[in-house]
Amino acid sequence: MFVSLSYEVLPQIREFERVSTTIVNAFTGPSMQSYLNHLDERLREDGFAGELFVMQSNGGVQNVIQSGKFAAGGLLSGPAGGVTAASFIGEKSGYENVITVDMGGTSYDVSVIEKLNPAITTENWISRYRVALPMMDIHTIGSGGGSIAWIDSGGALQVGPRSAGSNPGPACYGRGGEEPTVTDVNVFLGYINPDNFLGGEMKLDRSLAEKAIRTQIADPLGISTVEAALAISQIVNSDMSNAVHFVTTQRGHDPRNFALMAVGGAGAIHAGKQAEDLGIKTVIVPSLAPVFCALGDVAANLKVTELRTRFESLKNVDLQAMNADFEKMEQTAREKLGGQSVTNQYETRRFIDMRYAGEVHEVTVPVKSRTRRITELNLEATAADFHDLHERMFAHKDPEHDIEILNLRLDLVGVREPLKLKEEPFEQEDPSKAKTGERDMYFDIEPTRTPIFNGSMLEPGNLIVGPAIIEQWGTTIVVYPGHEALIDSYRNCVIEVKHSQQATRGGNA
Repeated sequence: MFVSLSYEVLPQIREFERVSTTIVNAFTGPSMQSYLNHLDERLREDGFAGELFVMQSNGGVQNVIQSGKFAAGGLLSGPAGGVTAASFIGEKSGYENVITVDMGGTSYDVSVIEKLNPAITTENWISRYRVALPMMDIHTIGSGGGSIAWIDSGGALQVGPRSAGSNPGPACYGRGGEEPTVTDVNVFLGYINPDNFLGGEMKLDRSLAEKAIRTQIADPLGISTVEAALAISQIVNSDMSNAVHFVTTQRGHDPRNFALMAVGGAGAIHAGKQAEDLGIKTVIVPSLAPVFCALGDVAANLKVTELRTRFESLKNVDLQAMNADFEKMEQTAREKLGGQSVTNQYETRRFIDMRYAGEVHEVTVPVKSRTRRITELNLEATAADFHDLHERMFAHKDPEHDIEILNLRLDLVGVREPLKLKEEPFEQEDPSKAKTGERDMYFDIEPTRTPIFNGSMLEPGNLIVGPAIIEQWGTTIVVYPGHEALIDSYRNCVIEVKHSQQATRGGNA
C-alpha cells in the first residue's frame, strides 16, 4: 500500500498546507511510482546501464525511488526544466539576471532569475489544492499560439485564455478550426512562413487564417483585416508584458535590469515587442529554444530540499539547537540523495523563513556562512538581508521591530559534471550566405519588404539588422525594425532592442 505521511512530505506548521500537500502526494504517488518503476525496468531490459533521474519542481533532479515516493515534488517539473536551462544559458552568455518567457501552444510561462538563482516559492496552488513544497516561481497566463481572439458582450476585443488546442487547432492548420488564433495572426502578418512551419514538415494555409480574422473579428468591428490582426497581436503582447510585470515590478524587481530570454515555439516572435514595452535592452533566443525544457533536464543538478519548523523569536534564538537541526536536515537529505555515482561533489545551502512579529506571511532568506555552523554574526547578516528583502517585496521595513523565525530550510545539491556546449569563434559579420529571400510583413498598417534568413546557416559573428526574420526548425525569430541581432559563439541569437526616448511602462512601474 502506498502511504504518504505529512511529517515526511511537508514537516512544517500550518495544518491546511500540510494536509493538502500530503493529499496531493497520496493521489499522484501510486501512478507516478508505478510508471517510473515500469519505465526503469524497460530501460534495463533494453540495455540501459545508467541511472534514470526525474526532473523536480525545485529545479533539480532526483532518482526514481524518491521521485515516486514524493510525487508532488514533480507537479510543475516541465516548465522548471526551462528555468534551469535559462540559468545555464545565462551563465554561458554572460547574463546573470534573466527573465525567462516560454510561449507554447496554450500558455505563457514567466520566471525571474537573479544572479543566476531562479526564484523559488511555496505559494503554489494546483487547481483547488494547496501544494506548499518549494517550487520554481513560474507565473502562467493563457496566452499561447493557440489562444483564440474573440469579441465579448460589450464589443471589446479579447485574446485567450480559451485555446484551439491541437485539434482542430488554428484555422491555418486546415483541420476545421474557424476561430482566429495568435498563430493565425502571425501567419497572416507574415511572421510565420506557411510553407516552412516546423522546417517544412507541416504546411499552413494563410487564406484560412485571413478568413478567420476577417469574418470573426474585422467585419464585426468594422475594421480592416490588417487592423484586426495588428490589434490582436498588440493585445497578446500587452497581456504577456503584464505577466512579466507580475513577477518583476510587483515583487520589487526592475525589468530594465534583466535580459529577456525567449523560448518555446512562439516566444521569439513576440519577445522584441515585449522588450520595447518593458524597457529591456537585450533579448536572448537560445539555439535550443524549441527543446529548452529538455535541455534543463540534462543540465540540472541533483537536489533535495529539507525543511523543519522552528518557531522562535530571533532575539531569543538557540543557535546550538538551530545548528543541530540543520545537521539533522543535511543527514536526512544525504540519505534521500543516496550514493550517486554521477557526482561526489555536494553543496549545502541554508535558508531561514522570517517575518515581523504579528505578520502572517514569511520571507525566505538565504544564510551566508563560510562554515557548516551558523554564528551570531551570520545571523545578524541574515536579519539585515531580511529587512532589505521585506522592503523590496512590500515597500516597507522596520529594523526596530521584533523578528520571528518560522522554518529552517536546507538544499543539498549534488553537482553533476557541467554540460559542455560547443563554443565557436566569430566568423564574418555579413549574414548574406544565409539569406533565403524576402516577403511582405506587417509591422504597421502598411507592409514592409523584409529579408528572410535560414537560422541553421547563420554563423557566430553574423549581424542582422532589423527588420528581418530568422527561420529555424521549431521556432521563428522576429527582429523588429531598429533592432539588431548577433549570433554568439554558442549560436544563440542575441538581440539588442531599440527604445524611444519616451519612458516605457517598465520604467514607470
